[in-house]
This record gives sequence, structure tokens and C-alpha cells, in this order.
Amino acid sequence: LKVLEQTHTALQKALSESSENIGPDVDVSALAAKQNQLSEFLQKRETIDNAIRKLREEIAASEHKKNTANQKAFDAISATFAEYFATLAPSKEAQLRIGSPDSSASHRKRGGDADKQLSDLDRSDSSNTAAAIDQVHFVVRTRRSAVSSNSVHSSAISPMECGGSEESGGGSDQPCAPVAWKTSTNELSGGQRTLLGLAFVLSIAKYQPSPVYILDEVDAALDEGNQARVATLVSQARAPLNKSVFVLPLIL
Repeated sequence: LKVLEQTHTALQKALSESSENIGPDVDVSALAAKQNQLSEFLQKRETIDNAIRKLREEIAASEHKKNTANQKAFDAISATFAEYFATLAPSKEAQLRIGSPDSSASHRKRGGDADKQLSDLDRSDSSNTAAAIDQVHFVVRTRRSAVSSNSVHSSAISPMECGGSEESGGGSDQPCAPVAWKTSTNELSGGQRTLLGLAFVLSIAKYQPSPVYILDEVDAALDEGNQARVATLVSQARAPLNKSVFVLPLIL
């Protein structure tokens, strides 16, 4: 098309400059035919350009609608997930985050203290508005209240985490500092990982129910206390899902 444009321009210039000096050996009708052909090509190009522009606008609008719907679903599911997991595992906190686990782990490399890690992760949430959601992952941490009550008795928790000192053994009245979010679930027990997955499944079920849910031997890694919490939560979660059937084969 660029070559045709250049040819068209050159022909127009030549015709305008020598329209009065055209000799008998020049085929004027052939030149006019070429000019008409170039004009048709330019009109077709304009039509194609308009179609491409319209298609790109429609693609952008569709992407925006998709991303907005995905963000709405993510916000609803993540809020329910945090609520359900808090009910199932009172000593832990869990959240859904947008992106890969590596993206959250990079925050820890940029800052060592838990306060910075927490604020960085929270700021990353605010920037995830109507953006493409390609991956999600869990982040988990021990609740500050659990750290505060166990810091004196557990050697696995540093007394400095709750404002204490090495000499005092952590016996300070100062509140605990925020505990770092972990992108790995390796520190969770098998039962807690079961609760994590169950909270995720039920949070999706609340947002968009399916006809049947089969939770096969969901109690395999659970003690009696956690089994009771699971039974209570499943009963509460399925109440508004009157068209869904929950099948729970248990280990007796």
C-alpha cells in the first residue's frame, strides 16, 4: 500500500505538471485507469483500517469487562475464604493474593521486618483493580494473639516478636508486632492444609455454587476439634445453597 501511495502521488504530480504537454505517445487513458485503481485501493485500505480499529476497541472493552468480573469474583471469594479459614483455624490467618507466590516472596527480599512485609503486601492488593488475574495463591501467618499467648512457652517463637527482651524472656506487656505473611504452606500441619483447601472450596461454592460437592475423607487428617469445626462450617455454608448436594464420605 505504501508503494501504491507513492506511485499515486508521483502520477498526480506528473499529471498536474505535464497535463498540457502530453505527447501523442503517452496513453492518457491508461494513466487514468491506474489512478482510478489506486483510488480504489486507498478506499479499501481505509475500510480495513476502520475495521481493525473497531475490532481493537471491542477487544479492549471485552478485556475490561472480563477483568472487572474476575476482580469482583476474586474480592468476594477472598473475603469469604479469609472468614471461613478463621473459623476453621482460629490460631492462623490466611488470604488469597493475586499473582504468583514469587511475586509476594520478592517483597520479603526488599525488607526484613514484618511491618514492611505486611504493608507491601497490603499495598499490592490496592493496585489490583480491574487488572488481569492470571494466578492466585495463598498467604498464611500465625495470628498475633496466638504469638502473644505462646511466646513465653514456645522456644520456636522469638521473644523479640512481642516486644520482650532476651533477658526478660519476652514477658512484656507491649503488643506483638505484625507477623510476616508466608507464601509457603509447609509450616502448616496436614490438618491445617485440609482446612485451607476446604475453606477455599466452600468460598467458591458460596460465590458460584455447583450441583454436587464430594468431600472424600475430608476428616482424614483432622482431630475431633477440627472435625467439629468442619461439620459446623459445612452445615452453615450449605444452608443458602439449597440446590447443591454435599457428599462427605468419612473415616470412622
